[in-house]
Amino acid sequence: MDIITREEIERKREEIIAPLPSQEGENAPSDPADGKGEKESTDPKGKDVANEGLKEQVKDIADQTDDIQTRVEDLESQVSGLSDDLNEEKKSEKRPVKPKKKPSTH
Repeated sequence: MDIITREEIERKREEIIAPLPSQEGENAPSDPADGKGEKESTDPKGKDVANEGLKEQVKDIADQTDDIQTRVEDLESQVSGLSDDLNEEKKSEKRPVKPKKKPSTH
């Protein structure tokens, strides 16, 4: 499984929510300075609602990803702590003393 960094997730989220000028198409928000006003897009109302729904889904997924990443970090910390505890326990255990072999008298 590929591992993606928090920065990559945030960058992808921003690309989806606010596409770069080279990625803008018919569904891109209009620029208020272009004389069209502050309407979010020129799409019919149904597409605006669908886009908002998708934006919400992306935000929810990003939030879930952040929560999962935090949980993974917590679990990794717990594993590290348990591993350290186990190593300390192994070091503190008394090792059995091996009896010395007596030289043979034959």
